[in-house]
Amino acid sequence: MAMATFGNERWLPGASAGAEATAFHSILENLLTRDPNTGDNIGELAESWEIRDGGLVWEFRLREGPQWHNDEGAVTSADVQFSFERYAAEDSANARAGVFRKIGGYETPDPQTAIVNFNEPEILFGGDLNSGIPGTQYIYPKDYIERVGDETADVEPIASGPYKLVNHDRGVRMDFEAVPGHWKLTPAFANMSFLKTVENSTRVAQLRAGTVDIIGIGVDFANELKAGGVEIKSVPGFATVGITLGGQWEDKETYDPSVPWAQPDKDRAYKVRKALALAIDKEAVVDVALGGLGRANVSLPFYFQGEPWTLSEFEPIGYDPEEAKRLLAEAGHDGCWEFTINLVPWPGRAFLPAVGEAVATQWEANLGCKITRRPLDRAVFATDFRERTYPGVAVPYAMPFVGREPWQLLRLNSHIDGPVMLAYEDRTFSDYLDQLGAEADFDKRITLLQEMGRHMYSSLPRIELAEVFGIFGVGEAVKTWETAPGNGFIHNTAYVNLNWAPPGQPVTLAE
Repeated sequence: MAMATFGNERWLPGASAGAEATAFHSILENLLTRDPNTGDNIGELAESWEIRDGGLVWEFRLREGPQWHNDEGAVTSADVQFSFERYAAEDSANARAGVFRKIGGYETPDPQTAIVNFNEPEILFGGDLNSGIPGTQYIYPKDYIERVGDETADVEPIASGPYKLVNHDRGVRMDFEAVPGHWKLTPAFANMSFLKTVENSTRVAQLRAGTVDIIGIGVDFANELKAGGVEIKSVPGFATVGITLGGQWEDKETYDPSVPWAQPDKDRAYKVRKALALAIDKEAVVDVALGGLGRANVSLPFYFQGEPWTLSEFEPIGYDPEEAKRLLAEAGHDGCWEFTINLVPWPGRAFLPAVGEAVATQWEANLGCKITRRPLDRAVFATDFRERTYPGVAVPYAMPFVGREPWQLLRLNSHIDGPVMLAYEDRTFSDYLDQLGAEADFDKRITLLQEMGRHMYSSLPRIELAEVFGIFGVGEAVKTWETAPGNGFIHNTAYVNLNWAPPGQPVTLAE
């Protein structure tokens, strides 16, 4: 399997932001997973779970079969507590660190029972523990990591999944072997390898040559693959793609008031952002950069048409270059200016550089902007988005599906107290996210989402472009491969050429 990036290639809990899910998913397991047919939560390491006191208490009952690799013993409730505490640590880079920091205490009355007590209600915690969604929180072996230390565990990871890591050439490849007699399933392939192949065109060539069997690919290459007779597997609703406008955080040392879209004059800053949005033909971006595999029908992340929180006033901003020029003039700008756009291929989102190029080209043609393209590996950019250090820089970013309700994603990458920042940092906005996380009544959450949408629509420093599909190229050796709805990362690798069955039930080879 070939992909654009492995992320930061760290194997410790809390050491990564979550985009390393492709590598993690192959060897690690979580408490819950997703049924690929329904999208519902089902148990993985947890056989069952119970939510009590309006989300204040989550109790998980673990299966008795799962074992750590290399005879490191059974997976227990102590491992669950250890992993969650590492995700909540002050130095955690995990995107969901803020959720785990709301935990007030744990109870582990026996090896199969883990009770999580929150300081405030957390009604959708299961979505944060679901290995059918990118970047979720896997369970790590407490005794092994404490015995050998972080430095060793980071290069010699022990896990509990159907594959185990046997070789890791950083920045080049990862090799895995199937675990005989695994509690969940025996993979159809005894060996599996991941290759880091940055260029889309090179991954396509690898697939055509038969040197790899599955590739993560930019949707901009979808038409080329189809024309060459290569099978395409698409996952609708994987992400909403847009352009994040960096540097809007006035309370940060890196804030630069000279950045036009982040200037202290809120009215002028809004006009600049709207002008930039009006100068983009979003349908053309979908056609050119996404191979037509997307829908230019969103104005806010995951506020899709037809959802009860998507009000008619949240209309997508259209395409009108002349109006864009007029708004720039009103904001005090005689034309555009010079700035940088980062072109970063993220795991499962290799199309982002193509999106950035398409948008930059339109801004240059329609507004006269002078744009520097800056290709970056995601691991290099990680420091910038964790420390909020990209003022005045435009960043194409696709927000991956986490759950139906938009706040489930936004609290991970846009909370003012969170470890990463990729969209929107604002105290009022974060207060909405906190209220939503504690509100058990669905109708009340709809009202809060509508109010939050109004706030975002007028002040969100991001230009939403389209809903985008996850795309994979699949070779002849792959007969069947069940993927989870909305997950555009390479995942469920152990199920390739197997008829999917829920964890704990027999799995059979596909015909």
